[in-house]
Amino acid sequence: MTQPTASESRSQGVDLAEWKPPESAAPLGMFLFLSALTMFFAAALIGYWVVRRRSGLPPPELPLWFWFSTFALLLASLGLYWSLLLAKAGRGRAARRALRGSGALGTVFVGLQVPGLIALAGAYAHAAGREAGLFGLVLALIVIHAIHVIGGLVRLAAIAFRSGAEPQPRPLRLAGWYWHYLGVVWLVMFNTMLLA
Repeated sequence: MTQPTASESRSQGVDLAEWKPPESAAPLGMFLFLSALTMFFAAALIGYWVVRRRSGLPPPELPLWFWFSTFALLLASLGLYWSLLLAKAGRGRAARRALRGSGALGTVFVGLQVPGLIALAGAYAHAAGREAGLFGLVLALIVIHAIHVIGGLVRLAAIAFRSGAEPQPRPLRLAGWYWHYLGVVWLVMFNTMLLA
């Protein structure tokens, strides 16, 4: 296939001298990825709601660890947003510190999930029948979310520890979309498990 000449492109309303290819397909890719995750988590939460309603059981008692981890995740999200603002302002060193702080708080989130899961498993260790199914679904949802948070932490670490480079707004923005998305998913999951 041959490229159109400049005169052909002008006759078709396209000026090749002014046309620029898109910077990257990364925003579209992230949008599609988050859309797929939304379908997954929505289906899982609807499944939880159906199992919970049919069982007639009360909502599981969630250990206090999950409240603390929720607070850590919200703070991590705020820190990541702050890092993006600093990077946009050209304050790379401060942006890197804020990014590392966000990563540390994300690690605290995952770390607090572990004793929460252990406490939850202990509370339902002798569950049987419908209660066991509901308990298993709660554990699976929490673990799957935590695995996605760990994936987000890997991305934050890659941005924060890139050798010699200050964090740039674009990768921070995309990582922020994912991170804030996981925060919203956790809040929806947590409220669904508490109230459904």
